[in-house]
Amino acid sequence: KAKQAERSAVAFGNQLSSLKEQNPYAALQIPDMVSAQLDRNAQQTASATAALQGMGPEGAAQVANLNQAAIQQNADIQAQQNEAIMNKELYKANAQANINEREIERKQKIIEGRLTGAQQTAAANRQAGLDAISAEL
Repeated sequence: KAKQAERSAVAFGNQLSSLKEQNPYAALQIPDMVSAQLDRNAQQTASATAALQGMGPEGAAQVANLNQAAIQQNADIQAQQNEAIMNKELYKANAQANINEREIERKQKIIEGRLTGAQQTAAANRQAGLDAISAEL
């Protein structure tokens, strides 16, 4: 019975130590928000520029303003994309740190369990030896 329990404990320890968690953020893909929006901005700017060019000097001033606004929009879009990527990497790193921490805890429990088992076996063997010696006296 004791041997069977020991084998079961070892098998459970091996299963526990081989447990591998997957990082839920590892495969997360951030959609490319930039390309499509840049294309839309370029088309809108081109259309508006064409319309404003026919207005003379007033239109030329508006083209400069329009171009400046498009540059700002593009910068904002790129900043949003970068923030999304940074957040994904932060979530991924935090999740991996948690996974690593749980893995260390599992391994620590396995080691503690094996140590306790070894100590109990040693105590039982010592007691059995003392009992055998007492029986011979």
